[in-house]
Amino acid sequence: QAGVLAAAAGLGLQRAEETLRRDHDNARSFAEGTAGSIHVLDSPLCSINLAAVETNIVMVNVRGAWPSPAELCDRLRAVSEEEVAETGRAVSVLLLPWSARTVRAVWHRNVSARDTELARRKLEFVARKCQE
Repeated sequence: QAGVLAAAAGLGLQRAEETLRRDHDNARSFAEGTAGSIHVLDSPLCSINLAAVETNIVMVNVRGAWPSPAELCDRLRAVSEEEVAETGRAVSVLLLPWSARTVRAVWHRNVSARDTELARRKLEFVARKCQE
């Protein structure tokens, strides 16, 4: 049995650098946004310090009194009929309230570039709805 576990560990180590690089790239992509879209970085609701995005972790700073980081996370997790009607998608994003004004997003090997783009769009949707 130890050989089976060692083989799995060896395979994981062979691909670890590639997987970690992809996770870092996805986190960076989320933080930067994509050309031609609304940048959540400029939103009165949220900001992201791009200089601080060096790994697979992105800290989203929540501005103002509402929503709180916990409320923002709740809205990102929830899927509303309005969202499905407007975007044609049902996307649930799981982030962690990290501090009184910060939300933490973490990428891992099972989060694709497409998932990252959907998460970014969901944050933009929620930011827009919170401003209405």
